[in-house]
Amino acid sequence: MTSLFDITLVGGGIIGRALALGLATHEQTRHLRIALIDGNTPTPFNPAYYDSRVVALSARSQQFLDGVGAWQDISALRACPYYAMNVWDGDGTGRICFSSDDIHAPQLGHIVESSVIMSSLNTQLQQAQAQANRLRILEGVTVTHFDINNKTATKEGRMHTLQLSDHTTLATKLVVGVDGARSFIREQAGIATRDWSYGHNAIVATVKTQSPHGHTAWQRFTQTGPIALLPLENNGKQDTCSLVWSVDTDKAAQLMALNNADFCAALTRETEHTLGNIEQVDERISVPLHQRHAKRYFNDGVVLVGDAAHVIHPLAGLGANLGFADVSTLITELARASERGLAFDHPQILRRYERQRQGENLAVMAAMEAFKRTFGANNMLVRYARNIGLKQCDQNVMIKKIMTQIMC
Repeated sequence: MTSLFDITLVGGGIIGRALALGLATHEQTRHLRIALIDGNTPTPFNPAYYDSRVVALSARSQQFLDGVGAWQDISALRACPYYAMNVWDGDGTGRICFSSDDIHAPQLGHIVESSVIMSSLNTQLQQAQAQANRLRILEGVTVTHFDINNKTATKEGRMHTLQLSDHTTLATKLVVGVDGARSFIREQAGIATRDWSYGHNAIVATVKTQSPHGHTAWQRFTQTGPIALLPLENNGKQDTCSLVWSVDTDKAAQLMALNNADFCAALTRETEHTLGNIEQVDERISVPLHQRHAKRYFNDGVVLVGDAAHVIHPLAGLGANLGFADVSTLITELARASERGLAFDHPQILRRYERQRQGENLAVMAAMEAFKRTFGANNMLVRYARNIGLKQCDQNVMIKKIMTQIMC
């Protein structure tokens, strides 16, 4: 027997679950039949360990999470506010410091572990399920077959059909691909991408530092890539940071081969003892870095959200924030459709979503690419110009305010 849904979300990461929760709680969309398909079963948050995957949540993302009831749980579990961001050129003297005072905000954002966000979203989703039996979460199953050109006739009209690994079948009016950078849904929908490899890997881990982080995000640019130390909450102490070290693939392999003591010594040198000695490192993970952007965000009743639509360099931790912005915009447009009695897969609705999100995402991607290329250049004139530029930007309150609003 085929189960019928209005909207089916394929992908159960934090962006997919945020979208499911937002649709299930919005006044104009909570009556819809929503399915969330997640090939994994989320690992519960364990306060005894730090998740190596973190998100630099912006004020806009926090506002969205607060609106769906998730922020209170997140702040209660573990979230570290940061009030400043200190960025400097490792091959020169240029430096720029951003402060929450620049934008007259209580903080620039919060560094939060992905598992914390996931745990809070799951709590709220369980409550939403208990209040209304129109949300269905399918965990540990994957989509095994989806043909965008082969719709099934149902009592509600022609609908997309998804066959799952547990041999069940779903029919749905709208398919949302929230299944990450290697999106199966994007591929089956025939949506092309522009993508390339950076030739870099990001080494991510949790480290302990000799000196307190001061609720500041520290980022040093080098020719081989940026190094970020992002502050984490540690029972009132300020000696724990999340490391994101972007480095040439060959050098990444060498760093991963080091024992913990030698790795900590290398990281201490590369961060110029900014937080003293790096005293301890947890498990290290090395992730290849790519940039990818979908040429379209929708096609014939299929729409892309988050990393399925765009993947950027983790230069400023913006990827998840762009995903949350996608979610908020799509919910607004689907609520508009519901209010006006339009079909959820109507091109007019999905085109409005695409138009609003594609421009911002492309602008941020271009800015991050410019940063990477500028700081990766070995030309003496470029190095001189970027150091002068950093110093001038640091002295210009208006420019710093604009940059802070983009990055945070």
